[in-house]
Amino acid sequence: DNKVGLVYDSKMAKHRNLEDASHPEQPLRVLKVYEHLEKQGLVSRCVPISSREATQEELLLKHTKEHVDAILGLKDMSEADVVKMGADFDSIFLCPESTEAALLSAGCVLEATERVCSGEVQSACCVVRP
Repeated sequence: DNKVGLVYDSKMAKHRNLEDASHPEQPLRVLKVYEHLEKQGLVSRCVPISSREATQEELLLKHTKEHVDAILGLKDMSEADVVKMGADFDSIFLCPESTEAALLSAGCVLEATERVCSGEVQSACCVVRP
């Protein structure tokens, strides 16, 4: 019995480009992927995995405290300041909602990994962004 887990949260679609709505990496991507999985009947065949945000402790396993603090601080910044901060990175855009989307994206992948490693599912699909 090959159980496949599926994790998704529509709140990840809040991450958006404030300066270029036509950028190829846009909110509709994650929504359309999940919608297509539903239309094909695949969602109902998968074991649902609850979404969750990654903890700061989990983030610090990979990222520096400075980086984690910067991303966590996005939610409290003005859109103008967030756009300015995003310009400091290569090919990255940010918005105040990027914090929640990023925490969910990382947390969903970690939760799916935990479910696979525990044997609850044999594999998992994570529909996530950014």
